[in-house]
Amino acid sequence: MRLLRRTSKIIQKNRLGFTLVEIIVAVTIFSIIAAAIGSSFVSGLKIWDRARNTDLTRIDFLLTFEKVTRDIRQSVNVPLIGFVGTTTQFSFPVLSDNSIVKVTYRFEPSEKKLICRRSLLKDVSDKCVETGAEEKDMLVLDELAFDYFYYDSDKKIFKWSEQDGWIKEQGIPVAVRLRGKFKNAEFTKTTFIPIS
Repeated sequence: MRLLRRTSKIIQKNRLGFTLVEIIVAVTIFSIIAAAIGSSFVSGLKIWDRARNTDLTRIDFLLTFEKVTRDIRQSVNVPLIGFVGTTTQFSFPVLSDNSIVKVTYRFEPSEKKLICRRSLLKDVSDKCVETGAEEKDMLVLDELAFDYFYYDSDKKIFKWSEQDGWIKEQGIPVAVRLRGKFKNAEFTKTTFIPIS
């Protein structure tokens, strides 16, 4: 009996295996770590896929029309220059860096381009002398037209002048609407002018 106890103690001391509890704890820890690494990897793949599929021309389109909106909202009332517009172009004075600038947005249907022209107005007191004209292509579009929202004092209603255009004697319109197509998708952007 003694020999049997001694032998079982020797066997227990030389045992090199793990208990079931130790194996379960180790597997649980490793599965938590593997799940965290797998989750990070899947999230990274989703972000990479979203970045790869981002349409940069769409972002450029949105930023361009935010610039146009900003210019329209910053227009000032200078009757000598006035707000002049047709369905394909409009021009108006803007206060920019402590000077008055005449901004003209023009859509060229043949080239399908929106073009912005900025001219510094040197003398606005008696006559308009434009200096330092800078013209740049803003965006390529399928179609673009400009409409002007105004108050018709004869009929006592607000309405859009879609075909008539806008002359400076009418003052400043209440809003300008840009209608067009970009990548075969129609869009409309309406900008209200605070000083009208």
